Amino acid sequence: MSWNAPRLLLATALVLQVCATGTATAQDYEPTGHRSAKEILPAPLLSGPYHHVDEKVVNLTYQNIYTVQSEFGTFRADNDPMLRRLIREIYALAEMRKVTDSDAFTKAAKDAAKAPLQVGYSLLTDPVDTVSGIPEGAFALMSRTGTSIGTFFAGGKSDYEDDSVKAVLAVSSFKREYANRLGIDVYTRNKHVQEELNRIGWAAVVGNMAPSVAFAAVGGGIAGTFKTTSYTQKLNNLIAELPPPELRKRNEASLKAMGLSVNLIKRFLDHKSYSPRHETVIVESLAVMKGAKGRDKWITALLNASSELDALFFQQATEMMAGYHQSVSPVVEVTVRGAIPIVHAQDRSVGVMLPIDYGRWTRISASMVDDIAGIYGKRPDTARVVVWVTGTLSARLKSELGRRGFVVTEEADQKIALMD
Repeated sequence: MSWNAPRLLLATALVLQVCATGTATAQDYEPTGHRSAKEILPAPLLSGPYHHVDEKVVNLTYQNIYTVQSEFGTFRADNDPMLRRLIREIYALAEMRKVTDSDAFTKAAKDAAKAPLQVGYSLLTDPVDTVSGIPEGAFALMSRTGTSIGTFFAGGKSDYEDDSVKAVLAVSSFKREYANRLGIDVYTRNKHVQEELNRIGWAAVVGNMAPSVAFAAVGGGIAGTFKTTSYTQKLNNLIAELPPPELRKRNEASLKAMGLSVNLIKRFLDHKSYSPRHETVIVESLAVMKGAKGRDKWITALLNASSELDALFFQQATEMMAGYHQSVSPVVEVTVRGAIPIVHAQDRSVGVMLPIDYGRWTRISASMVDDIAGIYGKRPDTARVVVWVTGTLSARLKSELGRRGFVVTEEADQKIALMD
């Protein structure tokens, strides 16, 4: 959950308060406050050889905000998914440092510096496109299908030494595959990670550093802490294989097959808050719900994103819908209540998807709960209302939901393995 995604939920709640049916008074609500990292996080996320999470966790409405200390600096993570991303990146930085400290890298970096390709290297350094994670100059060059890393090293010396454009394409392909093996997002906005990926990629492709040097350090112990499935690995492999323009073509074709208008597709794929990874995960998740009505309404709602954190909120909400479709009952229609996606399934259940860290019984949550209860609680065509949250809820909020007949599933991300 992000700073701005709660803003969208808050805006929803302000509207819903007008029609809320609850009778709770101010003294009935739970106060907000700080939380304890030790009480929230499993031991591997709380601390490790390269990081430590500060004990005090700021909780704002629905999100946990963490401060993380590491030998690479102090970082802030604005929700649980971003904390997991950050910790993976810290460990990836540690693995990459093993590479850059090696004699093989030092020699390859010197050889790369001698190559007449500095224009190409400048395309990989500054400025960085905030959407793609790829430098702006290089982004326009990403116009062909990715090639496996092995192709660039076959036969010894790089074939791209006299061609900056081809070298940049090769480095981009290397970065995607290398990031995938490290378990991180190649489109991350973490500048420290991007700098190291670029340095190692340039040394590997132009300096002819053996791929075994880069991959020798891959496989840090933190990887096993995060749940993956064959489906999420398949998506990660797809994102690693294809450059941004190819992913866009694929996503555009999928959205057209769902019946979305050309204008809506363009607005979504051009949206500055979404990276090619966000877009691909969203589109693939929507495609899982074959024939479901209302997917265009959800894409329209996604246009309200104004940050990377919003994009992650909407991405995971979409993944939750697909997970409900696959594990509970096929989704026949998607509706939207403000920023909240609601799925209608074949078994007559209604699923409310909430990718949030922690929920309390507050004026805001009361408004949302009573609004949904007022709409669906007494409808004869609704068998039950199911609330999925990625995090946890207070005992009071769970009690209030249960009193209204709602079925609650906490930590739904453990059920379906969302992509952070």
